[in-house]
Amino acid sequence: MPPDFRDARRDTRLGDLCARYSPIIPLAALIRSQITRWVQLCPDSTANASTLAFWSAPFACLMDHPTFYEQLFQPIVERLGLLDGTGSVADVGFEAGGAVALCTIGEGRGALVTYISCELAVREDQRPADFGRYEVMMTCDDERWAYKILTNLARMSLESELGHGHTIDVGPLVGPKCAVQGLVAEEFARVTIEGQGYGFLYFHGVTRPELEFANEIGADELLERLREAGVYPRTSLHRRKSIEGAA
Repeated sequence: MPPDFRDARRDTRLGDLCARYSPIIPLAALIRSQITRWVQLCPDSTANASTLAFWSAPFACLMDHPTFYEQLFQPIVERLGLLDGTGSVADVGFEAGGAVALCTIGEGRGALVTYISCELAVREDQRPADFGRYEVMMTCDDERWAYKILTNLARMSLESELGHGHTIDVGPLVGPKCAVQGLVAEEFARVTIEGQGYGFLYFHGVTRPELEFANEIGADELLERLREAGVYPRTSLHRRKSIEGAA
């Protein structure tokens, strides 16, 4: 069996190896190099080809468009810091029905991690926001939940137009016991690359009363109150109390 690349963050060699690559595409380059090396050692040529294709698929966009993603992620790096040199790889790529590929910021430095998709803006079948095609992102204290929600948002972006101020009821997806029952979209940044607009939509998890507040009063007003309450931009599955005024 090939090495387990489903969670590359658990490979202690990643730190040294990723230092050789751009902060935008370290994991993609690392995965391909390690898989290629394993394939060379495996005597089964049929397994070689299928293994390389299978495990490389989730990060194909980063490897095929490194210059584009370096430009696209510039505002992320400027405002949030360098991307982590590690990340997870889904068993099956997004194109084949699996999870969307995500980069991270803050892994191993606390409970909250920022997750950012890195394969949507190059897709011509994405329904663009008013500024153009985009990646989705979230700062969350639960990795599995973030992957689940961002993957669903990624698929939604291929079918529906999303943009700043949009709200989404995720209650049917997460169940009534989950503290987070809705999402509010915020335009995080927009970038012009070769005359074409691109950007990021930042999704914030909110409680049921906060979702209703956003729908009735406005998403911008809710986001401002979340800032004042010290909640923004954190999506926490452990937050049980809604902000004052929205309860």
